[in-house]
Amino acid sequence: RQSSSSTASTPFGVHGYDNKEEDMRAIFVAHGPSFKKMQTPSNPKQIHNYPKVNMLDIYNVLAKLLDVAPAPNDGTNSLVDGIVA
Repeated sequence: RQSSSSTASTPFGVHGYDNKEEDMRAIFVAHGPSFKKMQTPSNPKQIHNYPKVNMLDIYNVLAKLLDVAPAPNDGTNSLVDGIVA
């Protein structure tokens, strides 16, 4: 909905950040018996460097965990293959 002070060129639905910037990534945490255990570094101060998570792929993870067939979507199974046991 546009207010009376906005113009037709006012963009809506823009959240003010570039989602390609590394600092703008979301956090994804998964834990439990359905998930593969990640390797712990031998040096406790070493930082885990996990691959990027595409938010579209989370739907396929949830479908796998619930044992239901996912509807057609734009996600891939790369996250399912990488983290689901």
